[in-house]
Amino acid sequence: MCECVCMYSVIFLELHGQYQ
Repeated sequence: MCECVCMYSVIFLELHGQYQ
């Protein structure tokens, strides 16, 4: 579960960075 959350966090951060 931790791994899934970590991966999701990374993807979310990357998407957020691209948006801005």
